[in-house]
Amino acid sequence: MYMGGFLARFKKGDERKEVYIKDFITGALVKPSDDVLRKQFVAKSLVLELGYPKNLIDVDVDIKLDGKVVGRADLVVYRDEGVRDPIGNSYILIVVGEDGLERLRNLMSTSKAEYGLWSDGTNLVVLRRNVDGVVEEVVGLPRYGLSFDSLNKPMLVSDLSPTSDLKTRIDGFFKYLKQNEKLDDDELLDELLKLVLMKVVDESLGGTTRLWISNDEYLNVIKGIGGEGLKGRVNELLNNLTPYGFSGDLAISARSIAEFIRRFNYISILKSDDLTKVESLLSVSREFMSIERGGILTPYVVAELMIKLVKPSIRDLIIDPACGSGRLITYTLKYLRDSYGLSREDLIKLLRSNILCVDVSASAIKLASVNIALHAGVPGNVFKADSLTRFSELQELAVKASIPEHLIPRPEGFDVVITHPPFNVRWRVRDPKVLSQFELGFRWDFDRKASRWFKSSGLLKEQLVEVLFIERGFQLLKPYGRMAILLPEELLAEGSLGYVRQWIVENARVLAVVSLPHPTLIAYGLKARAFVLVLQKVPKDRIEELRKSEYKVFVASVERVGYDALGIPMYKRDKDGRVLLDESGSPILDTDIENVIRAYNEYLEKEGISLKG
Repeated sequence: MYMGGFLARFKKGDERKEVYIKDFITGALVKPSDDVLRKQFVAKSLVLELGYPKNLIDVDVDIKLDGKVVGRADLVVYRDEGVRDPIGNSYILIVVGEDGLERLRNLMSTSKAEYGLWSDGTNLVVLRRNVDGVVEEVVGLPRYGLSFDSLNKPMLVSDLSPTSDLKTRIDGFFKYLKQNEKLDDDELLDELLKLVLMKVVDESLGGTTRLWISNDEYLNVIKGIGGEGLKGRVNELLNNLTPYGFSGDLAISARSIAEFIRRFNYISILKSDDLTKVESLLSVSREFMSIERGGILTPYVVAELMIKLVKPSIRDLIIDPACGSGRLITYTLKYLRDSYGLSREDLIKLLRSNILCVDVSASAIKLASVNIALHAGVPGNVFKADSLTRFSELQELAVKASIPEHLIPRPEGFDVVITHPPFNVRWRVRDPKVLSQFELGFRWDFDRKASRWFKSSGLLKEQLVEVLFIERGFQLLKPYGRMAILLPEELLAEGSLGYVRQWIVENARVLAVVSLPHPTLIAYGLKARAFVLVLQKVPKDRIEELRKSEYKVFVASVERVGYDALGIPMYKRDKDGRVLLDESGSPILDTDIENVIRAYNEYLEKEGISLKG
């Protein structure tokens, strides 16, 4: 697998097969649809966050009166397990989908249910039948075993529950903001990220939650009165957002603030698992990353591949000079925590002392700050700058951003560079001051007799951004440092870019070239094939020795990344074509990343390669 040249062949992916998911309550396999996914989200929230036992819940229940079906509830929570009577023994009725609120009200008028919940993915309404029999809107559902009065008392942070689907919750609220707030998209992003950070800060402070809302407060806010206590708690948390690069008051209405708080009342972001946090801002990030400037997300499986190829350690200084929304850095944190068994305190210390994120996009920097906070609970070293600018300018910007002195970008300043620069777009670098910093910013001429390229004294008029990021990453590396970079296939294939390939092999040890299947980036909005290049910076004389010995390079092709070109998940199947499920009942993504990593590790061992020099 690891024998061969510098160019791997891409293989056509498997045809997409029909996908089923496992119903969270019944275990039956069902076809996913918007309403089915909404129902799954509510069911998981009931069980995992509010503590309702599965044996009290039924799915798709027809409610009959005098033998006639008057309606269907998507979920029913019963008071007593032994009595499956949706009229006399129902406690909560749940309806999802558009135009479902009126249906819910009709069902509640027929049954004796105390609570009803309706959601269409954007809006959320919770109803309660009070002691006088009147059905009215309330802030939310009580946890299992608790009374309605519990909704007027704050919780301890330690009692909050992890969530298995933070993404759906954030997406739904962001749609709510778009529907109800007259702000432009950038302003809405700021408001959303401030609220998410406030939630993270609240959890980090511990004790009694500050970001909570009682039923009485919620009803008053709906009426447009009161809310002073809520505003005070919100302002207390807002004052803690400066280290994350956010300042100023919230620009959204009190109603929207209250809506966010009630949707997140019971859950803990910091306690949720890594994949839940990584995926939480996926939709929002995709909306604000500019494809025209190459700003697309790094797929999670590709982040996993890149980090496991470059193998960062807790002693390394690590930089992503084109960090985007911070996916590579957040996966790095996960990798280091899992590899070294780090406590939260150790991980925070490592983040603050060893890791730097830089990006030219203000929106990307904000997303990266929040993504890092979701994983560590504290701000990271993140600042806005064009990483291709002169080092002196980079250093000035880093100082202004209060970046620790040892992490300020400089030549040979880092052990590990991991990055996914913008590529395969119309964006080119044309500034002579920038181009002149790089050998690859000059014109190269091919000498047919010598069969090699030679650098001329003249600057190019323009150069691909990703080409310059290869050299900038190499400049940032310490001796024996290593870099993993995601690049377009053209850099391996186009004859006119032969000088780039020559520069790479004459300046660095090429450790790995791993090609990715066509759907990898198409699903993220960019029609480009890509590969991961892993380099190590070794002395020039050692490079010459290696080239004379015709050293081996690890070359591999990832064939399956767990989704197709439309972004639809592809799952592992048994010999009969049934989707394989993990211990939690979730489908297992069909990817061969681990096989590639295993072969790469065998290559390193067989060739006697140390990634630390």
